[in-house]
Amino acid sequence: MMILLLILVYLIDALSYSATQIALAYANPVMCMTLRMFLGGALLTTLVRFRYPEQWWMVRTTWYQHRWLWCKIIVIYLYVTYIGFFIGMHWMSSAYVALLYNLTPLIIALFGYFLADQQMNRTKWGALILGFISIIPITVGNHATALYPGYAEISMLFSVCAMAYGWFIVHALMQIGHSPLIINGVGMLGASVLALVTSLLFEGSLHERWPGLQALFDTHQGTQIPGIVFFVTALLCSVVAVELIFYNATAFFMRYYSLVFVSFVGMLTPIMVALLNWKFFQEPLPPLFIPSFILLAISLICFYQQELITVFQHKKQK
Repeated sequence: MMILLLILVYLIDALSYSATQIALAYANPVMCMTLRMFLGGALLTTLVRFRYPEQWWMVRTTWYQHRWLWCKIIVIYLYVTYIGFFIGMHWMSSAYVALLYNLTPLIIALFGYFLADQQMNRTKWGALILGFISIIPITVGNHATALYPGYAEISMLFSVCAMAYGWFIVHALMQIGHSPLIINGVGMLGASVLALVTSLLFEGSLHERWPGLQALFDTHQGTQIPGIVFFVTALLCSVVAVELIFYNATAFFMRYYSLVFVSFVGMLTPIMVALLNWKFFQEPLPPLFIPSFILLAISLICFYQQELITVFQHKKQK
């Protein structure tokens, strides 16, 4: 039963991709990100302010002392991660974006090797190399059938690397005593300011930033509901799905399952995203998606198997 609930949590995470697709029909990627960050940051900081006031005052009293960590959270973990995500979602298929994000555990391991002196044996290095090779089929297939700018994939790779590195910064702030809710809330508010400046500088005029401006005020197909309701609802749903449900639920499941197993179940996300967007948006599977998914799955299985062996050995030594 618990495993089914964990799968449901990843299904909710997959739904956030569909919500983002809806929001991107109204606004350009960076403007869409600006509002997503602002709504998410406002919601989370308000929740913390009234539900966990001690966390709020801790940030206010220790902000200057840990200012560089907070700057990294804002710029790297949230601004770079999400600007790459929204640009990727704007130009590429959701399943491709979700598959690229499944590289995150491997990149975390790579950063851990260089930044935290974590051990890597031959099997892990082999799994890491296979993981990076796995994106070649889908990338080649996409370039053969779809037209999109090269910076879309580059921005996505920066996004995945920024998210992986960001987990080390989040861990550092959590060690100090900050909760994930306040870290994400404050970080998202800061990232929304950077995103707004970026949008004003690079996304052109008002109508260029809002290609669906008229649709915001028109009633949606077959309903009397204006488009702006769907737009704001989609953004709020993505915030609730990821920041409130997904992050907190995965933390809950780590009480019963290992981090390795919880992350392993995340391999289902690209398949879920592909099926949901095929159902709701008639978005076809990217060419060579299945071969890439199989190669990445093998890579992650090999890597997680070695992690389990390492965890078992540490427990045995204790």
